[in-house]
Amino acid sequence: MTRVPLAFPQHLLRFFDVLHPGQATGPAFVISAAYRVSGPVDEELLRLAVTDLIGRHDALRATLHGGDGMPWQEIHEAGPGRFESIDLSGADPDDFLDSLDAREHPGDQSPLLWVYYAKLSPTDGRRRGGEPSAAGGVLALVAHHSAADAWSMDLLVRDLATCYAARIEGRLVQPVAGSTYADFAVDDQAQRDSPRSARALDYWSAKLADVDVTSLPSDRPREAKDDGIRAQLRFDIDKTLAVRLTEAARRARCSPFMVHLTAYLLTLRELTGATDLTVPTLTAGRGRPELDETVGFFLNALLLRTDLSTSTSPGEALAEVRRTCLDAYRNELPILRLLEEVPDAGLLLADESFVLMPFQHIPLGRREPRKFGPATYVSFDRRPGSRPHGVAVPLDGLWTIDERPGGLLTGKISYTPAMFDASTLESHVDTYLRQLHTIATGT
Repeated sequence: MTRVPLAFPQHLLRFFDVLHPGQATGPAFVISAAYRVSGPVDEELLRLAVTDLIGRHDALRATLHGGDGMPWQEIHEAGPGRFESIDLSGADPDDFLDSLDAREHPGDQSPLLWVYYAKLSPTDGRRRGGEPSAAGGVLALVAHHSAADAWSMDLLVRDLATCYAARIEGRLVQPVAGSTYADFAVDDQAQRDSPRSARALDYWSAKLADVDVTSLPSDRPREAKDDGIRAQLRFDIDKTLAVRLTEAARRARCSPFMVHLTAYLLTLRELTGATDLTVPTLTAGRGRPELDETVGFFLNALLLRTDLSTSTSPGEALAEVRRTCLDAYRNELPILRLLEEVPDAGLLLADESFVLMPFQHIPLGRREPRKFGPATYVSFDRRPGSRPHGVAVPLDGLWTIDERPGGLLTGKISYTPAMFDASTLESHVDTYLRQLHTIATGT
């Protein structure tokens, strides 16, 4: 085993654990991805490929340690991967994937990746006589969030396909290019007091001075003891509207995230009457190209403060949000450094009336099939609808807009039922969709 310091994103998990004890490091805080596999699958070679995958990414073997003292992570030696084959004959794949969300996946036991292959017919897997069948199935990857983020999940399924192809062809897979997560953790700490960090702290000290507490209105205040239950509300965005939003973003030289954040801020302004609005958002946290191929938990948070007091049109609001985002990106800093050095930011998040519900926009992976040995795989689209229990989120909630290939937009809100009624959030969504329409039409 190798002991290395925690990276700032891992410290962020520990911070969330203070707000909601046991959730960010508990067995329900996972991230998952599912894929439809078409074609023959050799389960035994796939099992070996999972073990190969675990050996290639140190983040999948890293467990977090330390109480009140200096915390650390231990990188464990590579061992057998976690692989399970399930016969899904006659069953609903969505029900199977929902059941995985309810399973416990401990974050204190290496490895931190679980791979499930659900066969969609009795003959899928290996036929009598040793030949694999061509029916295919559903491949699900579940990782503890301390080991992987959404970016990492795409890397992992691609690398699993690489390892599986190597096993089929009887060759050794080449080493992973780029930095390891342990390298990132060590370098992350070394950059703590760099000149760039000092300049960024100056920016945030000025930007968040006397910041106001304004957030999404909830039905009830946060309870002293959080039971960890998060429900999920899902909604679709009309395809015609999605096209118009893309055009609006292009005209304003904005990213899709800026467009959707503007609609969210206009929603907050309408619901609360406030014009000085601060919204947390999650970023990829991969500020260097050499990290693009590294598996691990890199997420960071930014506190985006925007003044809409003089914005009388959707276009003016969009321009103001664009300025806010570009300035924030240029000065991105680990959120915990910000909380340590900028008292107003810490007071904001410590205020019990501030609903900690980050807003994020996620462009999802490609839609075209990719090779998986002699088979192919493509992202599995989960059915729309609401669920009384979603995966754990160590926050009051999380408002996410997913952008799928072809411009299809879907929204999902993970929320705390103790704080929100579903009907309240449905009303907030109606307001948000109406604001999207104003941006798309410019009226």
